[in-house]
Amino acid sequence: MVTAGQVDVARRLALLTISSDFAISFSSFSLFGVKGVFPTVVDENGGAVITVQGVGFLVGSVVLCNVSGGIVVANVSSTSLLTCTTEKAAPTSSVCVTDPVNLIFMNASSRTTFNTLVGIVRPTSATLVTATSELGNVGFGAYDTAVSVTIAGFGFVQTTEARCRFVRLSDNYVIFYSTVTYVSSNVVVCVQQPADPMPNATGFQYSHDGAYYSTNTYAPYTIVGPTKKVTSFASNLTIVAGASSQVPSVQVYLTDAYGNNRLALETSIYSFRATSLDPVVQIAGNVELVTFTNGSTVVESTVGGIASFANIGILTPTAGTFTLNFFSTVDITLTTSVEFTIIAGVAAALSMTTSAAWRAGVFSTIKLTPAPTLKVTDAAGNIIASADTTARVIFTSATQALDGSINMGSTTQYAVAGSDGFFSFPSIQIKTVFDTDAFMVFSVGTVPSLRVFVPQETCVEGLEYAETGTFSCANCPANSVCDGTSTVKVDPGFWRAAGDAFEFYACTPAEACPGGTGCATGYTSTMCAACEVGYGKNQGTCTECLNPTINWVLTLVILGAFVVIVYVLSIGGMTVTCLRDAELAKLEKVQHNPLSVVIKIGVSYLQMITVIPFAKLNMPSWMNNFITGSASGSKFNPNLSFIGCLFASNEADTLTVVLIVFPIAIVICVILSIVFAYIRTYKGVDLVKAKAELNLMAADRGAATKQNLRADLARTMSRSQLHYVHIMNTHYELFADANQIVNLEKEHLAEIEQRKIDLKQRLLNMLLVSILVALFFLYPTIVQYAAEILNCSTVDFGLSHPSRSVLTKDPSVDCSSDQYRRASLMAWGSLAGLGVGIPWLNYLFIITLRKFTCGGDHELAKTIFFFTTGGYRNEVWFWLTISLLRKMCIVLAMTIPSDTDMKLLAGLWVLMLSVLFNISHKPWAERMLSLVETTTLSAIAATYGLLELTFFETVSSSDTNLLMVYIAVAVVNLLSMLSLAVGVSWSAQKTLANLAAKPGPIGYFFTQILASTDELSVKIRVLSETIRDMHEKMLVKLPRTYKVALVELAVSQLIVDHDEKVEARTNVLSQFRKDSDDALMPSKRRSSR
Repeated sequence: MVTAGQVDVARRLALLTISSDFAISFSSFSLFGVKGVFPTVVDENGGAVITVQGVGFLVGSVVLCNVSGGIVVANVSSTSLLTCTTEKAAPTSSVCVTDPVNLIFMNASSRTTFNTLVGIVRPTSATLVTATSELGNVGFGAYDTAVSVTIAGFGFVQTTEARCRFVRLSDNYVIFYSTVTYVSSNVVVCVQQPADPMPNATGFQYSHDGAYYSTNTYAPYTIVGPTKKVTSFASNLTIVAGASSQVPSVQVYLTDAYGNNRLALETSIYSFRATSLDPVVQIAGNVELVTFTNGSTVVESTVGGIASFANIGILTPTAGTFTLNFFSTVDITLTTSVEFTIIAGVAAALSMTTSAAWRAGVFSTIKLTPAPTLKVTDAAGNIIASADTTARVIFTSATQALDGSINMGSTTQYAVAGSDGFFSFPSIQIKTVFDTDAFMVFSVGTVPSLRVFVPQETCVEGLEYAETGTFSCANCPANSVCDGTSTVKVDPGFWRAAGDAFEFYACTPAEACPGGTGCATGYTSTMCAACEVGYGKNQGTCTECLNPTINWVLTLVILGAFVVIVYVLSIGGMTVTCLRDAELAKLEKVQHNPLSVVIKIGVSYLQMITVIPFAKLNMPSWMNNFITGSASGSKFNPNLSFIGCLFASNEADTLTVVLIVFPIAIVICVILSIVFAYIRTYKGVDLVKAKAELNLMAADRGAATKQNLRADLARTMSRSQLHYVHIMNTHYELFADANQIVNLEKEHLAEIEQRKIDLKQRLLNMLLVSILVALFFLYPTIVQYAAEILNCSTVDFGLSHPSRSVLTKDPSVDCSSDQYRRASLMAWGSLAGLGVGIPWLNYLFIITLRKFTCGGDHELAKTIFFFTTGGYRNEVWFWLTISLLRKMCIVLAMTIPSDTDMKLLAGLWVLMLSVLFNISHKPWAERMLSLVETTTLSAIAATYGLLELTFFETVSSSDTNLLMVYIAVAVVNLLSMLSLAVGVSWSAQKTLANLAAKPGPIGYFFTQILASTDELSVKIRVLSETIRDMHEKMLVKLPRTYKVALVELAVSQLIVDHDEKVEARTNVLSQFRKDSDDALMPSKRRSSR
């Protein structure tokens, strides 16, 4: 037990005596002590304030703290609490050793606590490496959001007093503080508070104790604001020039206003465009300063705030600086650029600036001035001035031996690089022959050689051309333009077979040949005379084919028009088709229409005009269209595109088409003849009844008491054959007596047999007439195409190919081909058979009909063939045969001669002889017809003569003279057409006069038409026609009455009696019909019973 005790105030000790049963001991106990320290972790660098808890502290006394070897004055707050600031720890301190915290009381004894169990840890400052936001963004975060930031480093200690602070690194200005969550000695977690972005570098600093923050270690971290700018970064700023150079990859970053990269913070997608221009200029659509390669990607979109351009190539970049701009396609203010340096690449090519003054000698050797200068370049054309090797040149040097042979040799020279790295060749002299390339071949080391062509000397431009492979020039051919070289440009409208052929051929039409060996669209073959597939000839011009169905329709339309024309001018115009028609025509005194004769003259005129080779005369288009357009339709023309597209690709095929049309025309004539012969025989006018009506009209007044006239009256009154029989039987006492009873049944059977005879006569007559009319239109075409097939010409195909014989009309046809041989056989057969035979058919047909269908009546045969014989005098009724032979002579004259002027001259002679022949023989019965044909023939002869003048130099060399000739041709033909118009008017007057002479409304109508032009003359003509018709009818039927009438009646009385006779006859017929109907009534009633 404690038996005694004492307090040592100075030393803060309690002295106690402790006794026991066996011993007494003395002990001392401190009257103060340390219970705990906070914080327990303090950075070794000191500066942290620690709080010491204990007992026995004296307020107001001086107390020192001894921490980690550093002694500092403590601040005593109470008897149990004091604080002191730590100093830098001794080197022996560490995180692994606890430094005791001792207190020293400043009194006489300076007594200190020792070996206390309370201490602190003094770790070294932590080292910070990176700061990563909880979003995974390393080193940056958004300005408007608080996020956790993971600080990576080493030396972290778990303590509740650890702190982070976000500072401006330049001056350690603190932006905000943050608590720390300890994870491991390598990782702690801080918090980034929302804050404005800054232009300076920022980062996180760490403190173990919240007091000491190391300024030499931090984790870089940037607070990034909203997107305001854009910046770029290139992996390399140097581009090596080449044929195609790759631009180093460039990253374009979206940044805030201070240039801080937005990176993953950017959620919007921006599209950026790379350009060598200023963005404003590029948007305006201007051409780039460089050419990007085809595979270049110049537009990229941002991903995580970055647009990466890794696939941009430039073709042949020029050495120097090159700026590549990048801009947002939706906001041009977001623009950045990268400036590259382009350096020359490896030696890849040789280059040389040629001079327009260089010429390779042909007539003599020529030295090149200025001297050629060679440069070494890279693949982009950038000059490499460091070349220091030797350059070589090989150039052309032609010589001519004494025997005239030419030796094409070469000469070699060398040069060294000058101070500028270029190679100069001052002594190059070149000589060559025409059309053999004069060249210089330069080489330097392993660089590919450079071949430079040097233009040759030329011949006199416009007058000469160079002869290939020689030192000579030749005169420029006609119809061409020479530029002094071997190139001879052919004039438009002319064709040449090959480049070495110097004979040029005129094309028909001229627009088929643009000049040279080629052809215009739609044309092909020799002289561009054939049409390409899908084109057909239309009046000599190749036009695109229509749909095949349309082609067939147009062909059938042409065929139909031909059928109509043949019908109108043959069967439709026949007034007499059989013997009985002739009897009726004599009673009616039918007047033939002279209009068809005038039409025949006009058609012949136009047919002879069309054989003129207008296309070869180079006439003005208006003149050609005037003549050919006027003559269209005068003959069968197979030169139409739809016919060419379907059947004929060339003239040989066209002849076949023409010859096929011949039998087709015969078949058409047969069909027309059968149809209309049947119609006229069984559906047309009843000849017996018509004859009876004419007999009554010609009968004298009061003659109805004669039995034959009463029978005619009965037939006229009857509505049918049965009605006629009934009238005859019922009125037996009027029409016959016992000895003169007509066997009506036999008469009916005889009429049936007679109609069969009429049918046969009509069929044969119509057939032969329609065949002649059809051949009239086909004949010129057959002769022309057959004659043209026989005319071949030789075409020069140049030195490399033999000449070739081709068809003159269609040079696409080879005269040595099997097709031509077949065509020529057909042509000879056509000329011999049809060309000569058709003109004689007119004569043979009329002789044949006169014997078989006309009962030997020659006049009747001529009447039937009025289209071919009409208008001619009786002595020369066969004149159409001569007219057709004349056409054949004209066609042959325009075909056989090879020269156009000879064609015209031959045709002129034929026409002049024809005019003289016409004048001397006077084939026409009417003066008007003779005048019309003589005028047309003279006009054609004048046309041939005027066109012949165009071959005289005084005319051909003057446009004015040519125009005057063409105008004269037009005037002559207009006069000819005017004469045809007069003839048509004359024939129309005669036709109208014949119609006006007819009784009834028709006669009155045409009388009024004629009266509107010349009333007095028309009345006299109509009256005279009427009187003549009546007299002639009476002379045929009642000759005795006619003689009495001549004596008893004067012309004036006939005019008065004419109307009375008509009225009286009408009354008699009316009364007779009434009596007949009354007589028939009893028999009708008996029949009804």
